[in-house]
This record gives sequence, C-alpha cells and structure tokens, in this order.
Amino acid sequence: MTSLNLTFDHNLSISLPPLSDAITKLDFLFPTASIDSLINNSTFTRTIGCSNSTPNVSCIDTCGNVSDVFSSWPNFYSCSWYPALAEALNGADLNVAQVEVLNAKCVSPNLSIVPSNISSTIATCLSDYCQSSPDCLGIDTYSSCSLDNLLSRDASGDLNRTSAIVCLRDSVCGSTASVNPDIGGLGVILSLMIQYSLSIDAFMLHFLFDQQYRLKKWRWRRKGNPESASKSLAEAKKTRKEHLEALTSAVVEFQKSQCFFAATLQIASLIVLPTFGPGEHNRDRVLLRLTAANAIAPIVLTLAHIEVLGGRNSTYILLLSALTYVLGTAAFGVSLPVYGGGFLFLNYDNPTIPVLSCGNLAPFAPCYLGNEFFLYGFWTNNSGIFYSETQNTGLTVWILTSGIMLYRLRFAFITGALDLKQPVKTLRSNCLHLYRKISNFMKSFRYIERAVLFCKSTTIYHISTKACHDLLIFLGKSTSWLYIQILFGTIALSMQFVSVIQVFDLSSNIIATQMSSGQIVAVGIWVPVLLEYGYLEINGAKEGTEYRLKQPLVVTAGPVPVAVGALQGSASVSGLSTGSSAGASAAGRQNLIPRFSFEAGRQV
Repeated sequence: MTSLNLTFDHNLSISLPPLSDAITKLDFLFPTASIDSLINNSTFTRTIGCSNSTPNVSCIDTCGNVSDVFSSWPNFYSCSWYPALAEALNGADLNVAQVEVLNAKCVSPNLSIVPSNISSTIATCLSDYCQSSPDCLGIDTYSSCSLDNLLSRDASGDLNRTSAIVCLRDSVCGSTASVNPDIGGLGVILSLMIQYSLSIDAFMLHFLFDQQYRLKKWRWRRKGNPESASKSLAEAKKTRKEHLEALTSAVVEFQKSQCFFAATLQIASLIVLPTFGPGEHNRDRVLLRLTAANAIAPIVLTLAHIEVLGGRNSTYILLLSALTYVLGTAAFGVSLPVYGGGFLFLNYDNPTIPVLSCGNLAPFAPCYLGNEFFLYGFWTNNSGIFYSETQNTGLTVWILTSGIMLYRLRFAFITGALDLKQPVKTLRSNCLHLYRKISNFMKSFRYIERAVLFCKSTTIYHISTKACHDLLIFLGKSTSWLYIQILFGTIALSMQFVSVIQVFDLSSNIIATQMSSGQIVAVGIWVPVLLEYGYLEINGAKEGTEYRLKQPLVVTAGPVPVAVGALQGSASVSGLSTGSSAGASAAGRQNLIPRFSFEAGRQV
C-alpha cells in the first residue's frame, strides 16, 4: 500500500504543471487575447498540444472527434484554440518560424476539416448536454451554454472561447456528480445546525439560571432585610435547583439521542464510502466529512456539560460518547476528499449519457483530467469541492475535542479521581527550588546580581509573579479543568457551526433543497428532546420521571414452583383457567408456572 501511494505521488509530481503556468493560462482565455501575439508567446505555445490513443496524432484528428475533444482538459483547451490557429496558418501573415512552432505542436492547416466545424462540435456538445441536465440548467443562470453565446455572431461562426470556458467551468463541471439527498440534503444540514444549536443552548440556559439566582441574591442583600431575604433566597435556590434538575435530565436524554443518531450516521458513512469511486461522489465525500463532525464537537461539549450539571458522568454515557467519537473520527478521516482530487487529475473516464452530439459520453473529463485549474482550486464551482478552510477548521476541532475526550477517559478509567492539587503543588515546589538555586548561583556575579535586583524592583516583575501564582492556584482546582473543557468545547463547536454555514453558503447549488422523508426524520429526531425538556420544566423533574419504570420487570429463566391451590379463585393465570373440580383434584399438588416480579434486582 505504501509503494502504491509513493508511485501515485511520483506520477502526480511529474504531471503537475507549475502554478505560474496555470495562472498565465487564465490570461489566454480572455476575449482580448490576440492570436498573433500568442503565437510568439513561448508560454502559450507550450500549453498547446493534442493527444489520444494514437501516437504523434495531429490536432486535426483529435479535434475532429468529439470524444477526443472532451477526453481531457489539454485536448479541450487546444481544440478551443484550433479554429483561430488554423485560420492564422491558412493566412499569409505568419513567418516560417511561427509555422514551425505550430507544426511542432501538431497544429497544421487542413482544408478537409473546416475550423468552423470544430467550433460547432464543441458548442453543440456543451449546449446539448446542458439542455439535457436539470442540474446544469439550474446553474447556468447567465445562459453561457446557449449556442448564441458559444458561437460568434459574425459570418465565421468561430467558438467564443470565454463563453465555452465559463460554460464548462461553472455549469458543466458544476453538475459532474449528483449529491445523494440523504447525504447532502437540506434536511441533513438543518439537522446538524439544530444539533449544534441545542448543545450551545443547553449551556446558555445553565448560565442564565445561575445568573438569575445570583441577581436575585444580590438584590435581596441590598434590601437589608435578612429575614425576608433568607426566605426569598431559599425559594430562588429551590427554583434554580428545579430548573437545573429538568435541564440535567433533558441534557442526558439529548446526549443519548445524539450519540445514537451520530453513531448510526457514521456507520452508514463507513459502509457507503468504500463504494464511492475516486471520480464519482466527490461532493458526497465532502458532505459526509461534514456530517462526521456531528459525532465530534457536540458530543464532547455535552459530555463535559453533563458533569458540570450533575457533578459526575456515568460510565455508560462516557462509553457511548467515546464509541460515537471513534466512529466519527473514522468517518472524518476516510472521507478526506483531497485524495480523490489528485487521482482525478491523473485518471478520469467520462460516464455514458444519451447525448448524441457528445458521442454519448458526458463532457466531464476536462473538469479534472490534466486540469491544473481544478488541482490548484481556481475553478469557481469545483474549488468548493475541497473547502480548504472548512478542512482546516475540522482538523482544529478534532484536535481540541480529542484532548477533552482523552482527559475524560483518563479521568474515568485510569485515575478514578483526577486530583491535580498535589501534582501542581509539587511542580510549584520544584520550580521554586530551581529558582532559588539559580538565584544563589547568580549572586556570585556582582553585575548579574544587580540586574536581578533591578528586575525584581520593577512593576512588571511583581505583576508577572502574581499572575503565575494565581494561574497555578487556578489550575490546582478540579473545577477549573471542567470550565476549561467547556471553554474549548464551545470554541470547537462554534468553529464547526461556522463551518457548516460556510459549506451551506458555498454549496447551495449542490445541496438538494427538496426534503425527502429521511431528511424530515433527521430534522424531527430532535423534537422529542425539546418536548422532554418542556414537560420537565412545566411539571417538574420528579413528576416528569414518574412515567419511567423504576423497578424493571424481571422474567426468571426457569420455572418457579407454585401451589395450584393458591391460584384458586383467580379467573385466569397465564391463559389457564381453574375450576373447583380441577382445584380439588389438584389439591396439594404443585405445578411449574412462570411468575413475574417487579422487584428490582431480584429474581424470583
């Protein structure tokens, strides 16, 4: 596998054109580009060249076959220039050196194929494909793929290169791969945003309940009536406790819901991803990478929030969250779309479509194969496939949340109770000891001692010393580490939230806006969490949990001896009727009848 990757990277480095050439080629596509000046431009002539399965083929042969024209970006680029180059060769204005340069690039005059036919071939294929593709039509808002814009209006009927490039780049390449609506649908994106909002809103509610209590406490203390203040503060404290109990129960249920939902999504992603070829579903990969984040940031933030609310975390929730996090990390790594980008630059085969003017092949290869614009991210539509900013954001979020998750697991399974007071105290003692040793050594040097005394007398020294002392005291408190987790978790979730909004904005043209039943379920899965919290707030946490079976039903594995006589008078037991004669004949006998019990933790 390693040798395969090395070979792939080596081939990519050989085929990769310089970035400067890619930038220069953009100028060659402008309508103001003059063919006479470009023929004398060595950079331009170096970028021209046709190829197909036949060695030493001329551009006449390549550009005369629509399948070869759209087999790669270099062929499409060269053939788009061929009509103008051929007309220049047919004219009498070129010198011998210019003719030799073009002949060396397989561009030569040939009266058997009229340049206007090549222009018509390229324009007709682009126009007919876009007319047959609803996605292309939806993107082509400026009608750049219409024949009127692709062909010049004068008698020559030459190809309008600028319109052809805009049509290919924005419209054709924008419809290269359909997005699975269950992966990139509007409902999926909305579900992610709702999930992130609930995670942040839960923490904000917690903060507001605390601040409400603190504000009431401050107001009653200002009134100066201790007896009245004590009673009111007791009521306020009770109200705060009820709010936090309801919030804690709701947050726990929310954590379970999002763990189950996220784990299911990641398992589905890991099953679907291997079926995606490197050329197809590249946008699905990006959106799967985005949805993988819903098993990372909100899970970790809510996990830390539960401990702040309840003072502890159950092993079950911790293990469930860790499993979901591992699945999300796996899906996040496997769906990395950059790997597909390099492959597309070297290998791509046009899929079959029923468009005769395109040779029944979709004109997608120029979007990827040998296209440095695509590889360097210059294409307005396809540059969004990589979303370099959101990828960097995702990596940063993963690093932050990984630290929090490792801390939680270490706290639960290694130390049992992570008390940092003693380690911080030892570290402080060692630092002071080292500082004294260095100070004593420096005192032997008169000038250094004077400099040290001068530094100690400055305000900056006293401020920095106090700050370091306060920081060590802060880190020595166990609650400080909880709030550090909340802080970093909130930052990570906020970054991911912004990332979702960015992708939604950049990819509005590829996100399916028609919500299927699966997408509606993805959005509606959070409704029970809101209903649960609303019910608990209205009726109280205690009453809200009475519907739950506190003492679960236990069915014994084996039968239990029960006297039949004890069952007389009962109309029916497990579907068996007893009569007076049956009871008399069976008196004293014992039958084996299964019995159910609601006694918790006891099998009877």
